[in-house]
Amino acid sequence: MLKLKGAKVKARVDIVKLEEELGYVFRDKKWLITSLTHSSYSYNHPEVKDFERLEFLGDAVLKLVVSHKIFLMYPEMDEGDMSKLRAYLISDRHLTKIAKKLRLQNYLLIGSSEHSIKDSILSASFEAILGAVYVDGGLKNCYKIIDKLMSIKIEECEEDSKTALQELTQGLFGVLPEYKVIDVKGPSHSPVFEIQLSIANKFFYTATGNSKKEAQSEAAKKALKDLRSIRREN
Repeated sequence: MLKLKGAKVKARVDIVKLEEELGYVFRDKKWLITSLTHSSYSYNHPEVKDFERLEFLGDAVLKLVVSHKIFLMYPEMDEGDMSKLRAYLISDRHLTKIAKKLRLQNYLLIGSSEHSIKDSILSASFEAILGAVYVDGGLKNCYKIIDKLMSIKIEECEEDSKTALQELTQGLFGVLPEYKVIDVKGPSHSPVFEIQLSIANKFFYTATGNSKKEAQSEAAKKALKDLRSIRREN
């Protein structure tokens, strides 16, 4: 049980376990509790601050650390590809995966008005935790946490776009996307593959890449953007 400004606040499980998962022990536990407090809870408990300000700070910290790590890990990668990889790594979808690995849903303080813990709340809380670590222990410790929890690999980004498309097409049409090589150009030591992606024999997309996997990923990204806009319109 922790006391914050006269109020007794208890997370649903021991926060010491969360500190172990993070690999960081807070000097001031107040920051960790705040990073786990949703606005729906603080609305009924005004003595306890919600995590929105820490989320704002954590978002900036996350972008800086991830950008720096991509810059160091991929010295030949151009700005466009760096931006794509960073966009995936800091996306709500990816942050939600990390939050669920940490089981943040077991720690969050949520008001009764929230009937379930949405993915957006989980990803926001993870950013808030990074903000809390920055305030409590500085940027160095944020680097350590991101090193521990986040795999910064271009291959993971490529596979994720294909996985996301597969889930979407199964939900919309009950089918899986199909990929086919339609052309190979360039010298044998540096080929460029052209891929055609088809969905339900209704939607077709083409993309190129220096490998089949890269071309498939680019085609999947095009399809995702298109199908998501169609779904929103409907």
